[in-house]
Amino acid sequence: MARTDAPAAPAFPWRRVAKIAAIVVGVFLVLIVGAVAALVVYAGSSAFRGEVEQRAGVVLGRELKIGDLQINWSWAPRIQLRDVVVGGAAKDAPPLLEAAAVDLRIRLLPLLRGEVILPHLQVEQPKLVLHVDEKGVPNWSFSKNPAAAAAAEVATPDERDEAPIIGELVIKEGHFTYQDDAKDLQLEGDITTATGEAEKTDNIKFDAKGKLQGKAMKVEFVGGSILALRDDDTPYPLDLTASYGGTEVTVKGTATDPFKLEAANIDLTLKGPDLSEIFPLLGVPAPPTPPYNLKGNLVREGETWHFTKMQGRIGDSDVRGEVKIDYGPEKPVLIAKLVSDNLDFDDLAPLVGAPPDTDETASAEQKKVAARLEQKDELFPDVPLKVNLLDVMDMEVTLDAKKVNAESYLPVEALSGTVTVSGGKATVKPLKMAVAGGSLEGAMSLDSNQKPSVAAADIKMRNLELKAFFKDSDYFETTEGKIGADLDIKGQGNSLAEVMGSADGKTFFTMTGGAMSGLLIEAAGLDIAEALVLYIGDDARVPIRCAAGPINLAKGVAKFDRIIMDTTDSVLYIRGESNLRKELLKMDIFADAKDFSVLDVDAPVHLEGKIRAPEISIGKGVPIPIIEPGDAEDVDCNLLLEGKL
Repeated sequence: MARTDAPAAPAFPWRRVAKIAAIVVGVFLVLIVGAVAALVVYAGSSAFRGEVEQRAGVVLGRELKIGDLQINWSWAPRIQLRDVVVGGAAKDAPPLLEAAAVDLRIRLLPLLRGEVILPHLQVEQPKLVLHVDEKGVPNWSFSKNPAAAAAAEVATPDERDEAPIIGELVIKEGHFTYQDDAKDLQLEGDITTATGEAEKTDNIKFDAKGKLQGKAMKVEFVGGSILALRDDDTPYPLDLTASYGGTEVTVKGTATDPFKLEAANIDLTLKGPDLSEIFPLLGVPAPPTPPYNLKGNLVREGETWHFTKMQGRIGDSDVRGEVKIDYGPEKPVLIAKLVSDNLDFDDLAPLVGAPPDTDETASAEQKKVAARLEQKDELFPDVPLKVNLLDVMDMEVTLDAKKVNAESYLPVEALSGTVTVSGGKATVKPLKMAVAGGSLEGAMSLDSNQKPSVAAADIKMRNLELKAFFKDSDYFETTEGKIGADLDIKGQGNSLAEVMGSADGKTFFTMTGGAMSGLLIEAAGLDIAEALVLYIGDDARVPIRCAAGPINLAKGVAKFDRIIMDTTDSVLYIRGESNLRKELLKMDIFADAKDFSVLDVDAPVHLEGKIRAPEISIGKGVPIPIIEPGDAEDVDCNLLLEGKL
């Protein structure tokens, strides 16, 4: 996979909200400091307002216009500005900030020691236009102006006690637009202050609507007052809801340090139709899933975020555990430990682009995929795998599913595995599954560094009970035996359909002991006399001595011409091929009887058509019942199981 050029979204949406709020206040502080400096030097000038515009404009590194300026002098002078305009980074760009009025009081003596104290700050009808271009350069950047950059650095607090002291902040009818070209994000909304429950607590309110990567986005935020930012003894309250498409993130709680979100007591809730859709919102790559609802506690320690006490549901499966993301390294590292007490196996289907059971929990898009597969009578989905996100973070994710609920035709009982993502390659190793009373172990990988991506599987199955695959059928009581297989395949493509359609490799399966339903055996041999008796009466067991055979894959075509099953009744030979690209099956089952029968049809059972539902008919041969002497001999099982027949 090629590295994605799109920058990752912030690790947590509050930081973006806080940044926008800080920009609003920061611009005003830079404006205030510049104005006060000009006041001290040019207080006696007849061109006082023009000098303020010029000097403050130099500090800001862009054009500044003030319609009117009035000062009521004291040790905390009141400064009133009207029709304030702070220009954009370029001459033809829209203004960064416009405000109908700015009314403030500032204490002069604390300025001498570099401390900004504003007993009162009121801003009326501010309009803030924020824009980040394709290269990630914001229009509020002061990088080309050292003086402005230094002022902005001073105005932006790193610690809670460095926040400006604002006794009372009032923002009336504030409006802003935010556009990030690199992230394909457009937001427009209102920012105001409102009186909270406690006296003189002007809480910050932030509401915005827009689009993120073409999907509707909405953000609602309510925080504590500006004054509360400096109160080290009282945790700062946070209440944020962000929605993107059908995805919703809710943050509610307090933080002792709201700038770093350290020592926080924050409840985080995530819910939506597909967990993979959180990436544009949070910048965290996640696997595709059925609809989910998760909640937990969010804590930050240095550059590491912890999502602890996580619990909830993904599809029809319960899940609990914790997720940790370390943003310290050049490439972030995600470590997750997940446990499920009851895992619905079809909830894992979206990992390979397949839909979960649509009769259970599935999103609208997953139901559409299921309908397309059903309409086309196809088995492998052509949904593109999101391999472009494999190089965003390095990961180590473990899943321990203590109990698995699965369909009878795929009797998975439990599973565990570790997914490691490094350098754009995802590996599942070790992978362990309890299946049909036996075991499935091995490894799987997906390498996005190659184009198209390469998927591989090396799987060993041992001692699977054959009868478990017939649990809900008429053949369950009369089918026994243990089966095993070695599977080694590799395919290339951007979807499961493409991977299987290009697959190369081989598999070899074996079966020892047990018995199979007489109905199946007689139907394969078309022994009419015995089959009629079995259909009329109870089914019977036909002991199986052994079975084995290879299946070779080349460019998506699986060929099997040496599969043999030896029973006490007959020897079955299975030959044919399956085109995985076209999802077509063509197979013949020949039977060589060991016992005498008056009525037998000397023709194979022929299967042909779509893999999901092939048509069954009598193949070419003698189409009329004949006498079958039954002279087939037992197969040498040792040679068969060793693949030497």
